[in-house]
Amino acid sequence: MGKFLFVMFLFVQTSFCGFERTEIGARAMAFGNSYAGLGDDVWAIYHNAGGIARLNRWQASVFYSPQPYGLSELSLAAAAVVIPAKFGNFGFSVRKYGFELYREISGTLTYANTISGVNLGLNINYHSVVIKSYGSAVAVGLDFGVLVPVIDRLSWGIFIKNFNSPTIGRSKEKLPQTFSTGVAYLPLESLTLLLDFQKDISFDPTARFGFEYRIINAVALRGGAADEPSQFAGGIGLTYSIFQFDYAFSTHQELGWTHSFSLTIR
Repeated sequence: MGKFLFVMFLFVQTSFCGFERTEIGARAMAFGNSYAGLGDDVWAIYHNAGGIARLNRWQASVFYSPQPYGLSELSLAAAAVVIPAKFGNFGFSVRKYGFELYREISGTLTYANTISGVNLGLNINYHSVVIKSYGSAVAVGLDFGVLVPVIDRLSWGIFIKNFNSPTIGRSKEKLPQTFSTGVAYLPLESLTLLLDFQKDISFDPTARFGFEYRIINAVALRGGAADEPSQFAGGIGLTYSIFQFDYAFSTHQELGWTHSFSLTIR
């Protein structure tokens, strides 16, 4: 009972319940989640759906974070696929968060296309939450993303999450609404720099910074940071043939370490 109360306390204090855990994809997490201006892989579904329009070949990926902050009760897993088509790109993803007493499951359908050089994307999210002995509830949220190539090697993105103001449960609790904007700049072929700003309507804005440096084509080193609260992240990406393995770690100033993994097939 004490462990359960402790976990639920963490849920409330860190605001990681209510479908706020969308830091998905080990590569993006290694950037400190400063990904709105880049969005160039399948996990752009969760960071800027407009980026899906840039993919010209199919991708499938799985993601797992087994013990965020050392607690298996906060485990987060997801799978996603993007399929290009003649009339736009389609994405499908599922996400699971929590444990047997509190569990969130979400399914997302994404459509993205490029119009006049601007990449646009829309998510339709079906959210379900089950709390043992208290029942379940569902909600539908809509996300919208834009990714614009400003000049050569510089792109700018905007992502609005839950712009339809969805609520869930009898208490009509609002799902988190966030606005993210960011830029990605490639000063060198082997170096990518990222800068994001995110604003949740209920909290102060957060600044995020990330970078990726490719030592060789098959090996990439990554790092990132965020404030409010202060977090630092890093990781590595390894590519072999059609496979890409990504590892990320992040540190929270009060809660400690989190490790995450992704495996992608292109």
